[in-house]
Amino acid sequence: MTRSLLLRAASPLLVLLVLTLGAAAALADPSGPVPDTPSRQAVVEAMNRVTPAVQACSNGWVGRAQVRFVFEGSSGRALSAQVVTPNVPTTVARCVEAAAQDARVPRFGRENFSVSFPFRLP
Repeated sequence: MTRSLLLRAASPLLVLLVLTLGAAAALADPSGPVPDTPSRQAVVEAMNRVTPAVQACSNGWVGRAQVRFVFEGSSGRALSAQVVTPNVPTTVARCVEAAAQDARVPRFGRENFSVSFPFRLP
């Protein structure tokens, strides 16, 4: 049975319900299914976008700052970005965390996703 024939045969209340649920589903998921977690490529692209701002935090310090991220699935935004390398000066670490917090990945299915990324500071 085609959709138009089904809609003509159904009660007005059922038609309204089907159309409403269909519209709600389309609004809730306009781009189709999402992966359970962001792809490796998506994470690398997100890190590449914030790298210039992170590197601007070096203030003369040279080294590697490992940052642990927690991303939110429904939005892809970074819920937290924490420098976990112990020898990074506090002022540099705080600046790196603030710059890294701007990282975003495409939305994904899980509630949260954690990943660590090493940034080289000049």
